[in-house]
Amino acid sequence: MSLTSSVRYWDTGNISLTSSVRYWDTGKHVVNLVCEILGYSHGGLPKPKLTYGFGRGPIMVDLDCPWDATNLDQCSQTGWSQNPPRVCNHDADVGVACRTTPPEDVPVRLIGGTGPNEGRVQVRHDGQWGTVCNQDWDPRDAAVICQQLGYSYGGEAMMWPARNNFGARPPGPIWLNELSCGGKEPRLGECPGLVWGEDAHHCRTIFMDASVRCYTENIPDFQIRLVGGENNQTGRVNIYHGGRWWDVCDDWWADDDASAVCRTLGYRKGNATYVQYNTGRLDGFGWDMVYCAPGTTDFRHCFHRGWGRHTCYWYEVAGVVCE
Repeated sequence: MSLTSSVRYWDTGNISLTSSVRYWDTGKHVVNLVCEILGYSHGGLPKPKLTYGFGRGPIMVDLDCPWDATNLDQCSQTGWSQNPPRVCNHDADVGVACRTTPPEDVPVRLIGGTGPNEGRVQVRHDGQWGTVCNQDWDPRDAAVICQQLGYSYGGEAMMWPARNNFGARPPGPIWLNELSCGGKEPRLGECPGLVWGEDAHHCRTIFMDASVRCYTENIPDFQIRLVGGENNQTGRVNIYHGGRWWDVCDDWWADDDASAVCRTLGYRKGNATYVQYNTGRLDGFGWDMVYCAPGTTDFRHCFHRGWGRHTCYWYEVAGVVCE
């Protein structure tokens, strides 16, 4: 599926496009995917419907792309609407603004923790340090922060109020909101769609500051195994830490994550699977919203939302098939 055959668009000054897509999942990964396909490597931002006017012709309905998609062939859709009905017409065509400028250098530090590897995220802009809102904060954003600071052992996005661990918010502006990092960027300035100081009113309390814990060494006392599968190469993912076994939730679970598990176990790669390896007896979820960078060889070096922190039901179990 090529972009030109799947999405009708036009380019305005090599910056923006509109597409005849209805009910599009305009998450950060889908927007960045569209921009990358069109040759814009710095990502982009979703724009409100009709920002660029009405589209023409058929409308793609319910476009949905997995987090690790690299082209539209990997995305799903409900179908095409040749003659749009009332619930699907061109007054809801979505838009994207792709960033064309090179990334800026954004200094980053962590404050309030027991060491420089953890704490409330601060960034420097216009000569002043400020915080980052945790709206849409996730392990991919945390991965970029840790990479920029030189930590390569994985970490936790710590998706709960920063004051629980790192005290009251310091004085200063709230510089960034709704980060759109993909996880692979080596520095925060390379994440798409950095907008300074916009929508900061959503984050005026200490409950909304982003924080992270970057691991400085391999997680001690860590083991991994597969449970409930047909053989040693299949099963649900079980991780051991702190004297007990834990399951992994399948939120965001993708082939890159499964491959990290399988490489840790000595296999070449893996494919993500889900509820079929739920044996009915679970060990409690230890990791949720796992992000493993492509090529990760040790599952300990992946990112997650924090030990025991999850929003998962019993049937949302991550599994793998190793090759």
